[in-house]
Amino acid sequence: MKLIFTYLLSTIIFSYLPFLAQAQVNNDCVGTRDRLVCGNQTFSDNSDGPGRNDFQPAANNQGCLSNGENQSAWYQIKIQTSGTLTFVIAPTVSSDYDFAVYGPNVSCSALGNPRRCSYALTSGNTGLSLTANDVSEGGGGDGFVRYMDVIAGQTYFIIVDNFSNNNQGFSFTWGGTALLAAIKAEFSFTRSCNGVSMNNRSSSCEGDIEYLWNFGDGSPITATNSIENPTHYYSQTGLYTITLTSTIVSSGPNNGQVDVVTLPVTISQVPPVSSIVNLEDEYCINDSPVTLTGSPSGGVFTVFSNGSTTGTMITSFNPASLGVGSHIVQYRYTDPSNTNCKGDAFQTVIVKELPTLSFVDLEANYCQDAATFTLQASPAGGTFTVDGDNATQFDVATLGTGTHQVIYSYTDPSTDCSNEITQEIVINAPPEITINGLRDLYCISGNDFALQASPNGGIFTIDGNVATQFSPSALGLGTYEVIYSYTDPATSCSNTETKIVEVVTAPEINFVGIPTQICKNDSPVTLNATPVGGTFAIDGNSATQFDPTNLTAGDHVIQYDYADPDDASCSNSAILTVRVYRNPII
Repeated sequence: MKLIFTYLLSTIIFSYLPFLAQAQVNNDCVGTRDRLVCGNQTFSDNSDGPGRNDFQPAANNQGCLSNGENQSAWYQIKIQTSGTLTFVIAPTVSSDYDFAVYGPNVSCSALGNPRRCSYALTSGNTGLSLTANDVSEGGGGDGFVRYMDVIAGQTYFIIVDNFSNNNQGFSFTWGGTALLAAIKAEFSFTRSCNGVSMNNRSSSCEGDIEYLWNFGDGSPITATNSIENPTHYYSQTGLYTITLTSTIVSSGPNNGQVDVVTLPVTISQVPPVSSIVNLEDEYCINDSPVTLTGSPSGGVFTVFSNGSTTGTMITSFNPASLGVGSHIVQYRYTDPSNTNCKGDAFQTVIVKELPTLSFVDLEANYCQDAATFTLQASPAGGTFTVDGDNATQFDVATLGTGTHQVIYSYTDPSTDCSNEITQEIVINAPPEITINGLRDLYCISGNDFALQASPNGGIFTIDGNVATQFSPSALGLGTYEVIYSYTDPATSCSNTETKIVEVVTAPEINFVGIPTQICKNDSPVTLNATPVGGTFAIDGNSATQFDPTNLTAGDHVIQYDYADPDDASCSNSAILTVRVYRNPII
């Protein structure tokens, strides 16, 4: 219920008095039903007309107000804390104000006699006083009558009447030890079969009102428990106590103020007992949906999830769509022989989350030379498979290059919910590398050679020292280990290639397959020597073969001249003497 404030400014006090939006002004007692004076705060108001005759019903006695209503204003108060109650009505300008107090706990149609009443012919202040002794006074009174002893929970009506009829306002100030409530919880109900429909008459001096109903039968909290005028269906006969808790929700000083009221209700007729047939109390969130069945059949299912007061009609319970948490499932069955009889069955269902799993120190990529390692995951205690086979280790060498699937499965012993996680792992081959153009032999006088390899981007070392070129003169005579190391940026896998290179004074020449003695009638011999690529001469004449048939008997000199094709300064010569023998004369 939305309540609105009216603020009135007087020359003495600025305060407020709330009233119901679009309701009639408070010239009549019934205009106070849905509002209270806002606690013990001083307020200002004006009585500007008589309204209807509130004393017309026979049960409403005007008491000392012998002239009835002139310009009247009605107010309702509720006692929050027991004690003494006084008040002062102070006219804004000189005016004859009278008042009467009715109660406790009466209605506008049956006010009875006033508990306090003043009709004094005074143009000053009037009210209840701790020092006055009379409880009612006529025109000759001094304007003040005796205070009231009030009890928490009581409600009273107060009429303030401007006998002067001058449309001038007044301020209203409270006194005594009693405290007034800013909210009043109040309701009645009607009963049909086992259904009890609430008529909520709670009122507040400000803000909105939140409601919480307890129907006294142990039913769980659902949307029905927080609406203004719910209807509740009882499943068993008996005497129940209905409790309404009303709370102010506002940005004002009375935010959170609460009032509680209870009423008994007797249930003497109920429909057939309804029940939910096939629903478990707990599910894992990945369990399959359950088609709901109720008894007797033909009812309607509603679910209230995780404390929500908004229900959703369902035909199946789907853990995945409802989510982790507590869900109240309601089954409502309507008796076809008496549609006023409705049976409710409730079941609280817990949807449990799956265990959260993670691999421990498992990479997405490994190189082919990686060592075998033990598979680990959190929480521990589950099982691993690699490419569908049970495993405890990841053996890179056995698996080989390519993509492999690792699955970890785990069941939480506290919830009995299972989960699994999957990771694709790629085993990468090492990069293929080649050292380009580097020869096995260099002369110490040879030129420097820029070190190159493919793919490029790696690092060369010569005998462990980082280098970018092979410099024979700087290195000196000897044998050197040239290593090229490369890491593939795409896979982080590495590889190396090694080449042994010798630095010499001059190329060492070795004749290959040439005899030092040969008969004149022997077949020609192809001239070969290392390193290859040089030129041969026999007795000063260029040749590629040693043909004894074309040579005279005796010694002949074979000379081999070699020059490095990439470095002409790196050259050498060698000679070999071959003796040709005459054929024997037979």
